[in-house]
Amino acid sequence: MQQKQHKQAQKQDSSIILSLLSYVPYWPLFIIFLILSAAGAFVYLRYTNPRYEANATIIIKDEKKGADDSRLVQSLNLVNSNKIIENEIEVLQSRSLMSEVVKKLHLYAPVSQEGKIKAISAYEVSPLQIEVSNPDSLIPARKISLELNEATGTVILNKTFNGPINEWLKTPYGTLKFARNTKYIPSGVNKPYYFSLIPVENTTTFL
Repeated sequence: MQQKQHKQAQKQDSSIILSLLSYVPYWPLFIIFLILSAAGAFVYLRYTNPRYEANATIIIKDEKKGADDSRLVQSLNLVNSNKIIENEIEVLQSRSLMSEVVKKLHLYAPVSQEGKIKAISAYEVSPLQIEVSNPDSLIPARKISLELNEATGTVILNKTFNGPINEWLKTPYGTLKFARNTKYIPSGVNKPYYFSLIPVENTTTFL
């Protein structure tokens, strides 16, 4: 009985080896597919627009509840508490709040940098950030070249307009101010910068 089981095991091992050997002539294809997969993953990670996730903890204060409420009373007010939380979530998701975020962070004037295949966000690598005097009535514009002359402290737009930074300037694209980017992190990549002016309402819809 044991001898029979031993022969069956040997036969099974032999069939597995033969199956593996049948793929040996195709090993170049496996290497090619591996290289293509690695290249595809690199391109995807390099040129896909990054997406960020924000997490926060919010404490909801219910003024209707006193300090002496018992657990039983709180359990009876679950519906009311949930309603308060839902209301706060609606406030956080409201268009007016998102609009204020866009204005405060100057997201209506994104700065980009030329890439080999596509433009990439220069939110942190641009030395300047742009502020519009009246964001609600800005003049939409696309791909305005942006240069900073460190020696003179001036900004150059589309090779034609220049003016000092940290001051309101009347440009062909409206009244703008160019200030130092507090989030600036030198990237060591010497590529031209350009910015666009996008209506606040349009920017809000993407948040």
